[in-house]
Amino acid sequence: MVIPITYILAHVCSYVKAVRLPVLAGAMPQLFGAKLRYLRKERQLTQGELAVHLGLHAHAYLSQLETERLSPSLGIVLRCAHVLSVTTDYLLRDAVAIETVQEASVLPGEKAQLFGAKLRYLREQRGLTQQALGDQLKIASQGYISKLEAGQKEPSPDLVVQVADFFAVRTDYLLIDAIAEGDASERGMLSQ
Repeated sequence: MVIPITYILAHVCSYVKAVRLPVLAGAMPQLFGAKLRYLRKERQLTQGELAVHLGLHAHAYLSQLETERLSPSLGIVLRCAHVLSVTTDYLLRDAVAIETVQEASVLPGEKAQLFGAKLRYLREQRGLTQQALGDQLKIASQGYISKLEAGQKEPSPDLVVQVADFFAVRTDYLLIDAIAEGDASERGMLSQ
């Protein structure tokens, strides 16, 4: 009996959709969309106006972020923090209430170019190998940590939160290049 490939693909795709792999416990920011909507309304901006400020071609992507149909990329998190003058901790940490807006004293840039250097610095301060850190973060490959540290890979927002939690630092410390690696005052964890 020959089974058509389209039937097999449809069956496999429906199985993959039904079996959702668990997201790292508590790491994925669930309130990003609600916080984005709150900030936009507080600043009396339409989705279209905020989309323009964020450099988006249309407000549809913003709408999907606000309704939590899409997860934000790290780039959009950084742009939102910059344009709306808030901390990345506010946007990424669900423990920070929506109404508790945290204004940023130092704004992030478009990219977190020093994330890898800061990750390496924190790892070495703890005396961990890349493999040991990967094991702690439940990352299967030491090569992934190596690529993050070399700036060859960009972390996802949930990985940034996971790294910040593991090292007990603020996400702003990891993501804002104006904050130096060894700046202990800026590394400190958010008061929650």
